[in-house]
Amino acid sequence: FAGWSDGNSSFQPSNTYTVGSANVVLTATWTLNGHTQITFAAGTGSGTVPTTMSGLEGSYISLPVPSGISKSGSVFRGWSDSTNTFQSLESFYVGQVSIPITMTALWDQTYSITYLAGTGTGNVPVDGNGYVQGGTTTVLAVGSLVKSGYIFAGWSDGVNTIAAGSTLTVGSASITLTAQW
Repeated sequence: FAGWSDGNSSFQPSNTYTVGSANVVLTATWTLNGHTQITFAAGTGSGTVPTTMSGLEGSYISLPVPSGISKSGSVFRGWSDSTNTFQSLESFYVGQVSIPITMTALWDQTYSITYLAGTGTGNVPVDGNGYVQGGTTTVLAVGSLVKSGYIFAGWSDGVNTIAAGSTLTVGSASITLTAQW
């Protein structure tokens, strides 16, 4: 209970109120009792966002996993309060604020790695993962690809030949690797 309001001013229970010539309606006013509402938004993603939480001011809450939201071609990067980014299950300090906090999902685009047989035959390896810019992966082996009379020399990205088993760093685009013989 925060006190009484006549629509213009607020009064504590021990205050004196002077009644004029008209009827007066005093309405009880309330505060959140030191709790802050924390809502969640999908950002540029879609789906069902986590349920609104209430955090006691001066305490920590654990931010939820975004299991009901997604964005095609992207991975969840974290929750943003418009100032900082926090990971799922990270402890978030609920300070003294007078308005609800909205945590917005941030997303990083993912890129694919596609393997092509080139002039070889057989089944090409498949990498079904998505990678963020700066992410790394191990280049796959040739698998069952063959070319009669030749040995596998590695994978070409169009500029460089990369040995199977090497570490590949993903840039800002999907990568196509073609078998070299």
